[in-house]
Amino acid sequence: MNSTSFHGTWTLGYDFSRCQTEFATANRVPFLVTPHPSRHYLTGIIVDDPLYGGLVPTDEEVVAVAAFATARLDEWLPKPNDYREEMERFAPYDIVPPSLPTFYFIKYVEGGWACHAGGQQGPEFVPYRWQPDETIHQVIERVNKR
Repeated sequence: MNSTSFHGTWTLGYDFSRCQTEFATANRVPFLVTPHPSRHYLTGIIVDDPLYGGLVPTDEEVVAVAAFATARLDEWLPKPNDYREEMERFAPYDIVPPSLPTFYFIKYVEGGWACHAGGQQGPEFVPYRWQPDETIHQVIERVNKR
């Protein structure tokens, strides 16, 4: 993948949750208020979405999402990669080209996790809220099988 230019200065968008933690930022995991953010973030965790809700995850759950993101980046944009290096310098979160899918996770109030894969057909989040609860690790395993 060729280098791209990230223009301007990084700023938080309207789609970031006020619940964003330093720990999540250090792990390059954005807390978003929508599964349709203004930038093409590789991953994110939906927190305080007006429609879906979403709880703040534990640090362990943030680490699981960060590991998932790193594995995807290593697969799709292995280092050395000009795009990846420029992106990492530009923003504290992983912004990927629109040709790559995105994965936004949510921790429901009931405790289970789900994922919205960008470009997917069908429901907004899988598994559905009324299905048995899954941990973040189970949801990531489900995504990896796709």
